[in-house]
Amino acid sequence: MKNIKNLWKYILSGLYLIVIAFVLTSCGRNASSKEVTSDSNAQEVNEEGELKKLRLALTTESNELSGILLIAQQQNYLKEELEAVGYELEVFGFAQAGPAINEAFAGKSIDMAIYGNLPPIVLKSNGVDVSIIAMTDSNLDQCIIVPENSTIQTVEDLKGKTVISGKGTVLDEYFRRVLQANDLDFKDINVVNDVATASATFTSGNADALVTTTIQALLIEKQFPIRVIESTTDSHKELISQLVLVARNEYLQENEEVTTAFLKAYIRGYQYAVSHEEEAIDAFVNDRISHDIAKEVYGNKTEAFSNLSGEITEKWIERLQEVEIFLKENGLIGESVDMKELVNDSYYKEALLEVTK
Repeated sequence: MKNIKNLWKYILSGLYLIVIAFVLTSCGRNASSKEVTSDSNAQEVNEEGELKKLRLALTTESNELSGILLIAQQQNYLKEELEAVGYELEVFGFAQAGPAINEAFAGKSIDMAIYGNLPPIVLKSNGVDVSIIAMTDSNLDQCIIVPENSTIQTVEDLKGKTVISGKGTVLDEYFRRVLQANDLDFKDINVVNDVATASATFTSGNADALVTTTIQALLIEKQFPIRVIESTTDSHKELISQLVLVARNEYLQENEEVTTAFLKAYIRGYQYAVSHEEEAIDAFVNDRISHDIAKEVYGNKTEAFSNLSGEITEKWIERLQEVEIFLKENGLIGESVDMKELVNDSYYKEALLEVTK
């Protein structure tokens, strides 16, 4: 009987040691799956089955996608491509646009962003290591509007007036250069720095004019009578701006497959839009943008959506260089920015190759 008791004692001790070893091994696996973010582990989902996050910032009031990215979402391209490498998209809306997104980049609270071409140049000049990896809109028209009954007829008439513009955004460069072309100084204008509530401030009568994008002007016109006194669609076409996809270089180096996967989804969404024009127009329609406005802005071109392909051409690199020179000459940045260090379209080219092969 004593021998049997000793036997059970040894068996139970062995089982206990096996259980402890299993628990420790499992804990070790769980910890490593949460901490590792390198590309070599990008295709792995952690032990709880959770997907990692690709944090994308947009210049919107909400975290809802629109346009090409919405098409990519609706057609399941984003889900397919990102889940294949163990990720999912998390979107953050920044109503304060470029400057707020730059702060988020500096704090490493986002991985990528789609916003105007000016802020990332400022960010790079300030020592934050980012790259422009795609161009999501190469034809972002801008304009200056006034109330329909305003006595202001030309840009020259803005002297001494109150004008709303967004400091540190693409609107800033456009407005300053238009003023220079009309022999006016920025100091000649009472400039109100506003982005998030600019439209409301303008329509409430608290400003004489508003510098904005063409699509935003069309939205305002639906509820408030306006006149356009200057626009890149009629003059100063050289000042047309762009929306760019920007990423932290640290993130790019550690997550090459995730970056390529996201761009593949975008390219597939663009290709779908080109072959399904009428259906794609609806992806630009929301509570604010009507079908007519979406059609006017995105569909009425020689080739619909041609400005949304994502490709970075030499022409648009030159435009980026012009923005950098302007910022430098006007003392708006300190350090010069080398376009070869800012622009990196290798991920886009790799994604395009994988989609079309």
